[in-house]
Amino acid sequence: MGINVENNRGLVVAYIVGRYPALSESFIRNEARELIKIGVKLRILSLRSALETDRNLAGLTSEEKVYCLEGNYRKGLHRVMMHSGLLIKDTSRYLRTLIWVLRNDGSWRLFKAAPYLVDKVKGADWIHGTFAWDQAGMAAILSRLTGIPFSFAARAADIFVSQRRLPMKLREASFVVTISEYNRRYLRGVCPDTAEKIHIIHSSHSPERFNYERKVPEDHLKILSVGRLIEKKGYSCLLQALGILKGNLGRPFQCRIIGSGPLEGPLCEEIMRLGISEQAELAGPAAPEDVLAEIASSHMVVQPCVRSANGDQDGIPNVLMEAMWLGVPVISTRLSGIPELVQHERTGILVQPGNHQDLAQAIQRLDTEPELCQKLAQAGKEKVMREFNIHIEVKKLADLIRKRIP
Repeated sequence: MGINVENNRGLVVAYIVGRYPALSESFIRNEARELIKIGVKLRILSLRSALETDRNLAGLTSEEKVYCLEGNYRKGLHRVMMHSGLLIKDTSRYLRTLIWVLRNDGSWRLFKAAPYLVDKVKGADWIHGTFAWDQAGMAAILSRLTGIPFSFAARAADIFVSQRRLPMKLREASFVVTISEYNRRYLRGVCPDTAEKIHIIHSSHSPERFNYERKVPEDHLKILSVGRLIEKKGYSCLLQALGILKGNLGRPFQCRIIGSGPLEGPLCEEIMRLGISEQAELAGPAAPEDVLAEIASSHMVVQPCVRSANGDQDGIPNVLMEAMWLGVPVISTRLSGIPELVQHERTGILVQPGNHQDLAQAIQRLDTEPELCQKLAQAGKEKVMREFNIHIEVKKLADLIRKRIP
């Protein structure tokens, strides 16, 4: 697929992220790299420092220019001087922004830090926040301080857990992108008067990433799951399903769960309680390339997503797309935007969230029906090629930006 770089040559975008790089947000890095590839000059502004593990496992390329607020933000007199400089340079704009923050419940914490990013934003054509959290909040404040328009992406926990300030951000943004029709309906419900500015752009991947040979174990069934060890990923349900399958599957199996998170201890305890220490492994975090190799060597990928107690839920898990690109059959749940990617018995298998018995049956079904696996894998690959191709999706973002530059 050809990429028209000239259309985007000279387009400068300040791209606000939480941490960069972040293994749990590989879709952000995919998007950033594709924007650079299609000619956008990207200024990556990271609000916090990358975790050491993420830095070690996902190094930066020479084209990924990152400025980190956390390492440069100082308190006290230096902060007063930064704010005073903005006040003197453009008194009217500074005071209007300050009043807006105070009147509209804007984040005072972000406003205090904003002057440290103003110089990095000046000269850009656009500001884009990669989540509806602080990324969008900082984009809104910087937009008011500089006059540069902004947009932001709305994905999952950033809109489902708390809607505080979300209507304000939706109204302030020039446009908003989200990853599914489910999310678009949800956001329109939160703020109906902004319905027309909400657009769907799928999290997506480059076909060139998936040059991996499918070679699965012959002596046992290999099940894979990838994600942070947190409630919404549903790993407790998966472990219970594995407990049912132990002794009933008909052949040895192993399930590897790649990722880290606060539930590592409780999940380890549950593995021991269920007596599945030989069948289930918490494998820890891995580099993106190693994750793809693990997927390619698995018989199936299982993402048993649930809605957590605080309302958090996945949007469309990144690993499901990766598995489908690699021709690996997937199992997930009827939750959020997942059915827009995984269509039951067409591109994958869906079960009800939290139902470990149905999950066990779905795993057993894929293990015993090779023709179904082949059909799902082929249809899944065709779907992501059509609808979750980063060359197409990132072009949509660049087009939206270009059309709205004053």
